[in-house]
Amino acid sequence: LSKNYDNISNNNSNPSIPIMDSTKSRQVLKTQIIPTYRNWNKIDFNYWNRYEIPFSLLDYYNIRPCERVYVVTRNGEYILFAEHTKNNPIYCYHIAGSMKIYRPLNPTKKGKWASNCDSFNIQGLEQLPSKGELLIITSSMKDVLVLNLMGYNAIALGGEGNKIPESILDFLWACFDNIVVFYDNDKAGLEYGITLSEEI
Repeated sequence: LSKNYDNISNNNSNPSIPIMDSTKSRQVLKTQIIPTYRNWNKIDFNYWNRYEIPFSLLDYYNIRPCERVYVVTRNGEYILFAEHTKNNPIYCYHIAGSMKIYRPLNPTKKGKWASNCDSFNIQGLEQLPSKGELLIITSSMKDVLVLNLMGYNAIALGGEGNKIPESILDFLWACFDNIVVFYDNDKAGLEYGITLSEEI
């Protein structure tokens, strides 16, 4: 994998990646998420550097630091979902036109994530090369980033229990000779990993 991230455009969507066909699938009204952004700072460095993940790699994967995040209700009202603090930073993952909000230091699971992604919004999919020997399906975007630093191509579904749409799976097999499922080493991760490996 190329490590020259500064010379790579963030607008790196592969035009051959399948997307949901609205003529064959029901129209889904996604929750509207409105983030306001800020610059990377020392708080972000201290968090991501513990995994040796540089800002340039975060930029390459379309991950941005947020000042605030709003959710728009059906009535058009803006509701504050979260606000950045030094003890609770916020990050927005841009995934194929959708967003996933991540607050890694949030003390509870409630409010740690917000997302309007569907099964076609797979983390790391847009950054894959057109051809490769090995693809790893892992549990999270953070795992995708760390595996990239180690020289591996990787993607992460929205959750370990998620399924891969058939058109996406066909695309992945057309691009890679081998696909390995590498989920968390706990009961849920092992069970979902076995299930997914049988499905692909």
